[in-house]
Amino acid sequence: MARKLTRAVKGSPYRQYDFVVGGVRHCGSTKRTGEAEAEKFARAIRRNARGQRARRPLVPSGQGGR
Repeated sequence: MARKLTRAVKGSPYRQYDFVVGGVRHCGSTKRTGEAEAEKFARAIRRNARGQRARRPLVPSGQGGR
């Protein structure tokens, strides 16, 4: 079974997502109250983050991105 990407937060009607892709933390509100719908939303965000990481150009060490 896959690890859950969302969790309920006390005081909020919405579920929150929290995960790391490529050393970058992604977290925030799903703006969804149902667990299944929130998980689906969080998976889409994670998939997008993974795709963005794959398209990011590699900068050789010492170049500083300039």
